[in-house]
Amino acid sequence: MKQMMVLVTTGLLVAACGGDKNAAEGNSITIGEGGETATVRVGGSDDNGIAPPANLPDFAPIYPGATIQSAITGNEGEAKGMVTMLTDAKIADIIAFYRDKGKAAGMTVSSEAAMGEARMLTMNRSGAGEDPGLQISVAPMDDVGKSLISLIYDGGAPA
Repeated sequence: MKQMMVLVTTGLLVAACGGDKNAAEGNSITIGEGGETATVRVGGSDDNGIAPPANLPDFAPIYPGATIQSAITGNEGEAKGMVTMLTDAKIADIIAFYRDKGKAAGMTVSSEAAMGEARMLTMNRSGAGEDPGLQISVAPMDDVGKSLISLIYDGGAPA
């Protein structure tokens, strides 16, 4: 999961700053070198987001009714990435939804935090290696009356 966080952070920084190893197409940009890549896609307005990434594992679906604002995916064939979404749902309902998805996939809570109204939940399977995991951060977006979901997922080592 730490590797995915580094890839996501790097992807965001390079996409924001530009770079000579980038390939842009429409609302997406692919960055990377040395065999590691990240594709960053951004959406339109609150009402017409973007399509979900094709690599979402079953334990990390798009929240029902949410509009996807951005998506970052890693190397082809890997179920790793980050999605941001907006929804009218309550923060507690969102956290409960992903907690249930993680439990159904055999995961346990590794950390949980509250920062004011915002919430964060991290779940994974115990053990060594490239185990599946997810991290959900949800914060109120008072200016638009919605909740912002940040979903980071790692489907584990490719088969």
